[in-house]
Amino acid sequence: MFLVAQAGQLFGDTEAAALPSLLESGRLPARISGLPASGRALLAASMYAQLDAPVLAVCPDEAAGELFQKDLAALLGQDVPLLTARDYTFYTVESVSRQTEQKRLSALYALAAGTAPAVVCTVSGLLQRAMPKEKLLQAAFEIRDGTSLPPEDAEDALLRCGYLRTAQVEGPGQFSRRGGILDFFSPAYPQPVRVEFWGDDVDSMGFFDPESQRRTQPLDACRIRRDAAAPVSGRKRRSGRAAAEDRAAHRREKGQRHGAEACRRAACRRGKALQ
Repeated sequence: MFLVAQAGQLFGDTEAAALPSLLESGRLPARISGLPASGRALLAASMYAQLDAPVLAVCPDEAAGELFQKDLAALLGQDVPLLTARDYTFYTVESVSRQTEQKRLSALYALAAGTAPAVVCTVSGLLQRAMPKEKLLQAAFEIRDGTSLPPEDAEDALLRCGYLRTAQVEGPGQFSRRGGILDFFSPAYPQPVRVEFWGDDVDSMGFFDPESQRRTQPLDACRIRRDAAAPVSGRKRRSGRAAAEDRAAHRREKGQRHGAEACRRAACRRGKALQ
């Protein structure tokens, strides 16, 4: 209500009152000068409240963008994504923090899906090429409790989305699988998700604490979105599937050896009993 009142007061001014009509008639951009940093954030928030349409604010650099993002989020009472430039990496990807890329992808998802009231971006972030909207949205997939989904298919989908296979999930962008238990940490959620399978069916799922490994909250569904801007190569996907198949074959061979050994021992016991 405070923001609506402020918007009404702001657009009651004769100069600012022309902005909504300029936007609706397509006669923007318009140059506005003389406003302090907090005033610019108030103007953007008021535009959203007045027009009920998402706002894209462009800032000169990352420092200015972070300040504008904080002011705008405080006025709107909602999270405001920040789109910055992608970091260029010239060494092994696995050893690099992906936090900047994950934040950039979160902002791109918000823009593509229209889920955020406003998005703040820097000039360099705006000028960089990004994945097409259709491919970005198609890369996301959903897992629902009680549905049929082979764990191998879920594993392949995580690899296609750029997730890294680890022994234990500790941070965003990682996943691990132990038999019928699949853990993954999507940047879309504050905690990792554990999915338990019964054969090819999703038996249960929920958030869990990565330190204690205890489940904290059940889930009916979760959405997995891309964690890397570039798709994982088919060679890496095949190597991941091959490794999983090798482990399964090793377990089958081990089980067969144990079964044969158990049969031999049982035959020996029967022979001794007959003697």
